Amino acid sequence: MGAGSYQMGGWSQGIALPDPDISARYLTKEIPSDANPSGASQYRYSNPAIDDLFGQAARELDAEKRKQIFFKIQEVMREEYEFIWIYNTTAAWGMQTKVKNFEQTVKTPFGGFHWRAEAWDIG
Repeated sequence: MGAGSYQMGGWSQGIALPDPDISARYLTKEIPSDANPSGASQYRYSNPAIDDLFGQAARELDAEKRKQIFFKIQEVMREEYEFIWIYNTTAAWGMQTKVKNFEQTVKTPFGGFHWRAEAWDIG
């Protein structure tokens, strides 16, 4: 995998919440190599403009400005058409109303329905 000698790949990734920063998957410096065998960019994507935008996002403290930077990242990547996503999965789940202390957060879809299960109670 580190050598990049493949024609097609499939990866699954979650989002680091509460901030949707997935820069490690797209930064040039994260491309696996002999010097960096654990690099996270299995896509082997490299674009200095994207590297710069992710750097700006990492330094920006204003949430609205960060949002605009992430929109720009999406725009650049869409225009390059570097990836063709074959499918996207969805998850659906339900719970009985007698379960108490269930914390329904943005983390729930990515952390699984078991998020903070130690706090649940049957009431």
